[in-house]
Amino acid sequence: MPQTHEITMLLQAWSDGASEALDKLIPLVDDELKKIARAYMRREKPGHILQTTALMDEALIKLIETEQISWNDRKHFYSFAAKRMRQVLVDYARKQKAGKRGYGPIQVDITDSLLPALEQPEQLIMLHDALTKLASIDERKASVVEHRYFGGFTLEEVAEIGGVRFVNDSKATSVDATMKALEAFASETGKVVLILGGRGKQAPYAPLIELVKMCVRKMILIGEDATTIEAEIGNAAPHEHASDMHDAVAQSFAAAEPGDIVLLAPACASFDMFESFEQRGRVFKEEVLGLRS
Repeated sequence: MPQTHEITMLLQAWSDGASEALDKLIPLVDDELKKIARAYMRREKPGHILQTTALMDEALIKLIETEQISWNDRKHFYSFAAKRMRQVLVDYARKQKAGKRGYGPIQVDITDSLLPALEQPEQLIMLHDALTKLASIDERKASVVEHRYFGGFTLEEVAEIGGVRFVNDSKATSVDATMKALEAFASETGKVVLILGGRGKQAPYAPLIELVKMCVRKMILIGEDATTIEAEIGNAAPHEHASDMHDAVAQSFAAAEPGDIVLLAPACASFDMFESFEQRGRVFKEEVLGLRS
């Protein structure tokens, strides 16, 4: 995986007009752009005229030709690239719709009931328009929906209690998955209370440092790898240990302020404390809902 700071430096150089930076940048971001494109294409009906690489290429061309942006970091770049991919697909859907007649109106609801594939072009167009409208009202929520629906993320809004939002991403069992979860809240500077830990996978936690410094108010460390996480990234944010999920949720709620997000994105397997990541997520949700009683 390319170093985050290297990508950020190249993005900033490109913003400053160094065209050669783009040549160095593209190979570094290629894998991540393909992941985003694959996530978009999974939502399309089989047999779509575009394939993953073509979608990525068209979006990148649009980005290069039309955007005059001062890039902040890789998250900023990937977010714009994802939006351009969505726009490419919407443009194709509009062309397909223009060539057909006889469809009735289709309602698209931005909820967990969204279909796994958008079978008709009208559905993609309606979803695009709904996301655009949502972004004009609440850009943060629109970003979370887009990341979850198109980006293959597994963020689940559990509840809002006392002005604190609780989000379950127990499926984030690797450092990379936890990074993606944090990136969904990158605009929430210092407003995330992160529940982290479990059975480690012998992977370094250092790649989390930059995002933790940027996003996290406090880390609540659980499970077998809690002390390892503390040793590797403990200087990135204030932190404390919790003995179980009950204590982790209680300590997170106590540390959070109205407007904050408590995020379960453990970066570890669950088998030290739970039978599966699904059970870990269920217990998290039960403990969160128990705060209301």
